[in-house]
Amino acid sequence: MNRITSILLPLITLTVALGVDPATASAGYDVDGDGNDDLLIGARRADHTAHNGGLAALSLGSAAMEDGPLYAPPVDAEARAGTAVALGDFNCDGVGDYALGAPLDAGEEGRVYVYLSSQEGAQLETYGRADFAWDGAAVTAGDHFGRSLAAADFDADGCDDLAIGAPGATPRNGTTANGVVHVAAGRPNGLQRAWSLSAGGSAADAGSKYGFALTVGYVNADTYPDLVIGAPRRTSAGTEVGAAYVRPFNVNSGSFPTSERRALTPCDEQTCDATDGQRWFGWALAIGDLDGDGAPDVAVGRPGEEEQAYQGEVIVFDGSTWFASATTIALGSAGELFGFALAAGDLDADGADDLVIGAPYTWLPWSSMETGAVYLVTDGLSSSAILSPEDYETPTANKQRFGAAVALGDYYSAGIEGPDLVVGASRAKDVHGIRSGGVYAYYNDGAGTMHAFDVITLDQWTLETDEGALFGAAIAQ
Repeated sequence: MNRITSILLPLITLTVALGVDPATASAGYDVDGDGNDDLLIGARRADHTAHNGGLAALSLGSAAMEDGPLYAPPVDAEARAGTAVALGDFNCDGVGDYALGAPLDAGEEGRVYVYLSSQEGAQLETYGRADFAWDGAAVTAGDHFGRSLAAADFDADGCDDLAIGAPGATPRNGTTANGVVHVAAGRPNGLQRAWSLSAGGSAADAGSKYGFALTVGYVNADTYPDLVIGAPRRTSAGTEVGAAYVRPFNVNSGSFPTSERRALTPCDEQTCDATDGQRWFGWALAIGDLDGDGAPDVAVGRPGEEEQAYQGEVIVFDGSTWFASATTIALGSAGELFGFALAAGDLDADGADDLVIGAPYTWLPWSSMETGAVYLVTDGLSSSAILSPEDYETPTANKQRFGAAVALGDYYSAGIEGPDLVVGASRAKDVHGIRSGGVYAYYNDGAGTMHAFDVITLDQWTLETDEGALFGAAIAQ
């Protein structure tokens, strides 16, 4: 196993005042109770049950790296189950449950397949938009229910709840498909409909794809998890620039009140122009105290930023100013899609969170291949290092899409400070040379240095080839 190649780069930052409203997490999950967090990995184009039907596989984190169950729901062709995946205890029995989003199921209406623990083992329940349409809207093809998922115990009742993005749905009493996020509450008998969130009814929200991306964490001073919701096609000043909505959970009202909803945008609402358009701001999200000042910050990926033709960037909104100012991180070069995936955590155990940024189309300066890369931005956003497939002994590093997904958790080094890292490479080759995808695992030595550990591939479960399965394009965290 090769030593990690870490290259320190200058960090380009620009702090500007942004047009946000003037006011104003996720962690790993130990399914089998061995002290190590476990991985649920999606493969949305796997053919195991149906052509492009999709599936997810559970990898049990430990030094032995055991394979857990394979979850391949009875979907139709092209359903894309595993586009989003989530782990949580949705029926309050202390045992982990699993959710797979299938946004193209049933005529692109979308479904979420939930495997609930029981005495007999996992029990499948299917949730469609009809089940969660408590806002009164009719089931509609194109809702893409299940495009994104995020699990957290929002109301602190001991049961995890599940947020489900439906970026093509029409909100209650709405006339355009702006997008909806449904939040189902965990209960002893499983998930039950609870809250329905939308961006609002303004012209700027029309077709915004609200719910395309989701993340959970803590954005205010209380101890209840909150949501941040990506809407990459929202308009500002008539230009499609995208937005990220901060949706705090309010324990007093038992809901996500619209009065506390905040829209974060990459440019001032009054001055956005064509140069800001169609950059996919809100594609990826993360929450953490990234500058070490004690206030949670929100990082928003903008992988389509075109200063150097799809170089991409990440904008970090400062929680100490209730997101009224921000820092822009722009590393790499043209075509990388920097900011395609995000995760936040304290890698080096210094008390401040660090940022993991996927750039799946990277050509590394020292390589002749488009390997993809992951940037580790540390020390209060002042330092950076690069990870790539070339950290491993692999002759097939080209066009792996390394960085398509990232997740942090205590997967392999239980008891050592600092989370481990897993990186999805959705076009990696397995041992048979088939591009079914893979997940690269790095363990943290406690000082923030990531060491190459293992490569997880789909054939470990299926024992068959599955070209183009996109295993590793989604990882629950």
